[in-house]
Amino acid sequence: MCATVGSEMTKIEKVMAREAGFHPAQTKILRELLFMPTARFAELQKASGLESDHAKFHIKRLVELGYVDKIGSVYQLSIAGKEHANKLDTDAGVIERQPKVAVLLVVERYNSKTHMMEYLLQKRLKHPYFGFWVYLNIAAYTTSVHAIKRQAKSLRTNCSN
Repeated sequence: MCATVGSEMTKIEKVMAREAGFHPAQTKILRELLFMPTARFAELQKASGLESDHAKFHIKRLVELGYVDKIGSVYQLSIAGKEHANKLDTDAGVIERQPKVAVLLVVERYNSKTHMMEYLLQKRLKHPYFGFWVYLNIAAYTTSVHAIKRQAKSLRTNCSN
């Protein structure tokens, strides 16, 4: 799981919650759902670090606000929740500045054995496109070198799992 477990909030989590206008526990819940298609109550409770009643209150509040949908016994980000949670920079702990322009990076090579072109794709492990295969992309406000290093690190991490 991607969220910090425990009752102590990190400084980053407090900043994210304050900037997003949510209670810090709600931010933890949104962060947890950002990296998984669905989650059960126990997983979200553990991620929030709260007792059952408090976790239930905050999850219910996110459902009421329209950021989380409850489907049967599982929870998932709603369309509005995906849009909002996608703005959370989970590394820096701030609302992410959204790029006006993005660069699409297409990495290809010719396979002489199959006589076909091969393309490097990345499987999204974060909403709003969780589970989709996509070309690599670079936000306009990052340098190409920084973005390529970040993507390469991400690919090494994701491929080793």
